[in-house]
Amino acid sequence: MRPPETLRVLSAKDLPLLLRRRFEENDGRIGTVFYVRYRNDLSLSDGHVLRRIARSTDNLALPDGTVVQTASRATIFAEMLRSMERDGPRATGASFCAVVVVVLLATSSVRGAFAVLTVLLLGVLWTLGGAALTDTKLNFVNFIVFPITFGIGCEYPFNVYDRSRILGGDVSLALSRTGGAVALCSYTTVVGYGSLLFNDFQSLQSFGRLAMTGELACLAGALFVLPSMLHVTRGIGRERAFR
Repeated sequence: MRPPETLRVLSAKDLPLLLRRRFEENDGRIGTVFYVRYRNDLSLSDGHVLRRIARSTDNLALPDGTVVQTASRATIFAEMLRSMERDGPRATGASFCAVVVVVLLATSSVRGAFAVLTVLLLGVLWTLGGAALTDTKLNFVNFIVFPITFGIGCEYPFNVYDRSRILGGDVSLALSRTGGAVALCSYTTVVGYGSLLFNDFQSLQSFGRLAMTGELACLAGALFVLPSMLHVTRGIGRERAFR
């Protein structure tokens, strides 16, 4: 009935290793890590849920006034989203302004710059429509598609326009000579983006889908919309010349 002399108060070091490792630092310190268990109905794939978790667990104030800075999947993901919301529009706006300047310098023509930039904006609009149709949401990976689409959306139509300018305004001949090369260039890019659809990372899958949509939209604009615009604007210019 007498307790053994070795009986003592258990400490954290007496816990089984499998349990202790969850609360132990690499240097052996215990007590700096805490465990949070989420409700079963919470989806950790939802960015809104992760941001709520980050607000609840980040910079915790203890009863003695100590502020504990935490790091977890939710807090890191929330910070990445905040960075995207802050820097994404800036990067996108800067890339668009740079593309506009390059197009103006390369075309050296109000008519050419207007046609190329119009096709660019139309391609971006079609890309957004495709994203809405497939319920593709922006994240910290696939938002880069839009700066890339700005470059593609002006490169393809510019090649067609520049060839028509070299050929003296013959849009049909320019399209027949450059259309195949532009389509082949777009095809190889689409194949590269298509490989991302088989990635295990869902953000890269959405990047591949959105980038393929942008490629096809810009290609359609360069091969169909731009030649029509050049024909129309050329006809208007002739009418004004005759008047």
